Amino acid sequence: MPPQRADKVTYTTKVTRREIEFVEKERSRRGKRHISAVVEAVLRDLLTDPGFRTAPLAIPPTHGEDLVDVSYRLSPELVGLVREATLAHRSTAQQIVRAAIHALEQRAADSQNPNQTKG
Repeated sequence: MPPQRADKVTYTTKVTRREIEFVEKERSRRGKRHISAVVEAVLRDLLTDPGFRTAPLAIPPTHGEDLVDVSYRLSPELVGLVREATLAHRSTAQQIVRAAIHALEQRAADSQNPNQTKG
């Protein structure tokens, strides 16, 4: 068994299977070896966005989908930012992770439809 990297911690949460599939496609598109790299990047994007603390948190509905456990290897710094965000938004870490994935899905959809107007 290979040794665990000391600079990352295991972070477990629940997401939908659709979200898992989306993150896997994004991992492949970005050429990353691990999905944790994608999740770390999208969480960092969400949590460091200047409007994050003032905007409502966009958490997608599950549409009756079951939530399944997933584990990511994240930096301790990012885990700390997630903890701070849960307090700032009075949300759970699961909601923060799902909101970050949702934001990435929205950006991907917007980039595929550049003529879409925002109202």
